[in-house]
Amino acid sequence: MNNEKIDHLFFYNKWLKAVYRFGNIPVSMILALYIIPFFFRPSDRTVDILFFSSVVVILIILNSFFFKIWKIVPFKIHALEDRLVCSDYFLSSKTIELFYADIENLKGGTFSGKFNGIMIAESSKDGVQVGFFARLTNARLLEAILINRAPQPVYEKVTALLNERRQELTKK
Repeated sequence: MNNEKIDHLFFYNKWLKAVYRFGNIPVSMILALYIIPFFFRPSDRTVDILFFSSVVVILIILNSFFFKIWKIVPFKIHALEDRLVCSDYFLSSKTIELFYADIENLKGGTFSGKFNGIMIAESSKDGVQVGFFARLTNARLLEAILINRAPQPVYEKVTALLNERRQELTKK
């Protein structure tokens, strides 16, 4: 593990910040346009009921994904020597501190051997979850900091998974 001083600030550009905060609104409005006629003229046809049901399910999945983003993704992450200080959550002034020593799991995205997706650092102490996307400025640096500063069992688990993924890719 590396002992160099850490003091980095990570954030999203304004465009991505707007998409992650408000991206569900226009999509939800468009999907709602498909639902509204069903309320004014309900149909007994199976096709109409299936269509209505599928649009409602898509709306629920979409909005639950955005709710998760709003809950665990800070738009400003300050990596310090011993912890992450996370702030600028959607509709919240909360600031969360996640100490590297308390990290129990790194999952999703690169931590799970994928190229994209939300990455989450978890700590059962206070039930803290901090998520971020690869589109975060210098996301690779944040990933490296989290992997290198995480407790040894977490470090070994993630590096083993990354090595396994690298071997799979070299075979292709």
